[in-house]
Amino acid sequence: KRIYDESMAFRNKTFVDMQNGGGNSPFRTDGDEGKAKKYIAWLIDGYSQNLIARLGGAPLADMDITPYWDEVDEILDDMKKLFYTP
Repeated sequence: KRIYDESMAFRNKTFVDMQNGGGNSPFRTDGDEGKAKKYIAWLIDGYSQNLIARLGGAPLADMDITPYWDEVDEILDDMKKLFYTP
């Protein structure tokens, strides 16, 4: 439950940070920022659903979740390259 709660808090913070970029938008200027935000939300939600399916209800307390966090870091790095200004 703790790991799930932390994961959801991270997801929610990511969405809030993305929405509250203020006047200093990190998004690329050669695309539609609204679409980029939608795509990011879909990617995060899709990954979450995929991860839940891969874990198959196994107790998280008994697992080493480090590889999954490493995977999330890679995905976030890829999304920054796709959607954010260099």
